[in-house]
Amino acid sequence: MRELAAGLRGLPEPPVPPAIWTGVVRRLAEGQVAMRRPRFAVRAPLQAAAAVVLLLGGFTAGRLTAPERSLPSLAQAERPGTLDAALRQVERTGDAYRQAVSHLQSFEGRGAPQQDARLVAERLAALDVLVGASRAALEVVPEDPVVNGYLYAAMQERQRLVASLASARAEPASVYRW
Repeated sequence: MRELAAGLRGLPEPPVPPAIWTGVVRRLAEGQVAMRRPRFAVRAPLQAAAAVVLLLGGFTAGRLTAPERSLPSLAQAERPGTLDAALRQVERTGDAYRQAVSHLQSFEGRGAPQQDARLVAERLAALDVLVGASRAALEVVPEDPVVNGYLYAAMQERQRLVASLASARAEPASVYRW
């Protein structure tokens, strides 16, 4: 490519007929030559308008397809008239909260102790593999902060799991919580 460019540079300038220059000078004097605007000067406003249209269209579509919110506002909330009514309302709300908490706690420890023990063993095995892989990676790149972070997190989780396993063995069999 360089040789071709060097060869083209060595060629003589092509002859330009004098009639062309007189026509160019005449058209310039008459103002018939229109200056071309750069492409970005035409496209930039169109692109900005298209972006605004897309933004407004997305906002409108989101507003039309969003589900209605069913949470009551403070203006709609029932306001107790007396102190006794306020205390009853707080009691009802507290009861609902306690029921929700007990419902969530019912999901803990649903499995049989054998199943829980199997899950703990699988988790310990996975953590051991992660610790081993992190140590092997640290032998290759000991200054890598990401690998150090993985190793530290895996070691912390493994220690926490072993401690919870030790404390669970001291409790009755029906209270296993890992």
